[in-house]
Amino acid sequence: MNKKFVLFGVILFTIVIVGYISFAFFHKSLKLVSFSNGQQIVAEVVSTEISREKGLSDRDYIDQDNGMLFIFDTPGLYPFWMKNMRFPIDIVWIENDTVIGFEENIQPENPPIRSYRPELPVDKVLELKSGTVELFKIKIGDKLDITTIV
Repeated sequence: MNKKFVLFGVILFTIVIVGYISFAFFHKSLKLVSFSNGQQIVAEVVSTEISREKGLSDRDYIDQDNGMLFIFDTPGLYPFWMKNMRFPIDIVWIENDTVIGFEENIQPENPPIRSYRPELPVDKVLELKSGTVELFKIKIGDKLDITTIV
């Protein structure tokens, strides 16, 4: 009876650990990004070094109402590249939930030839489908409301 109890405990512990690791690895955090002009997008959050390096690489597209939000612990001049990208994007540079700059219609480069950096330190970077900056009329100084969905 003791062996069965120990075996049950080991199996239960293994299931919990595997479940936790799977959740932590595959769970995607989402944020609703609302622009001061009323436009909104749902952004997948990337906040680890591995997820930041991967970014939108190897994806075939991104919808007009979606984006990828890179969140950094400290403001910096973080470089972005177009490694393994399959479609053009717009990049929005953000500090304290305020747009401080952007790059439009950045084309894929494989292999990447150059990187893109903000002119001032940022704590967030938002990647959007190419043309979104123009379509949403995003401008420097726009305030963003960024709220957690999941």
